[in-house]
Amino acid sequence: MKLEKEVKADIKNTLKDLNAWHYMPVPNGYGMKGVPDHIACVPMKITQSMVGTEIGVFVGVEAKRLGKASNPHQTLQLDKIREAKGLAFVVNGTKDEDGNFKMFKRLLNSLFGKEER
Repeated sequence: MKLEKEVKADIKNTLKDLNAWHYMPVPNGYGMKGVPDHIACVPMKITQSMVGTEIGVFVGVEAKRLGKASNPHQTLQLDKIREAKGLAFVVNGTKDEDGNFKMFKRLLNSLFGKEER
């Protein structure tokens, strides 16, 4: 019987073989309880038989205060999400500031067919 760490390593290697962006969140008491051991965005080709099927899209959002940019490590991870065909954004400012939050919200609403709120 394999140890859990061996199972995690096998999962990580499988995701890597699929060219997926993947991450293993570190539980530190501040995050959401129950988040899986592996978070991934796996590239997928949509076939003719899948047209009209609803699928989930991985979205990564890095929040920054107005005037700040992502650091090199954050930028690298966001780029890897994009390479795996996920959506990745840096959002600075809030709904009440002149940052790009409003544009981010309009874009998501447009992409996912939601009405502007």
